[in-house]
Amino acid sequence: MAAIRLGKAIESEWMLAAGGLASIAFGAIVFFAPEAGALATVWLISMYATGALPRLPLVLS
Repeated sequence: MAAIRLGKAIESEWMLAAGGLASIAFGAIVFFAPEAGALATVWLISMYATGALPRLPLVLS
C-alpha cells in the first residue's frame, strides 16, 4: 500500500513493493516451517556480519 501512495514521490516504488512481498513470503515460511525460517535468519545475519551480502547503491535525489 505504501508503494502505491509513494509512487509519485520516489523513483523505485517497485523495489518497495518487492520488499514488502518478500517480507510477507518470509513471514509465511517462518510460520509454516519455523526451523527453516530460523536457519535462514541465521544465514542472513552471518552473511551481513561477514560482509558477504552485496551492497546496493543508495539513490538519493
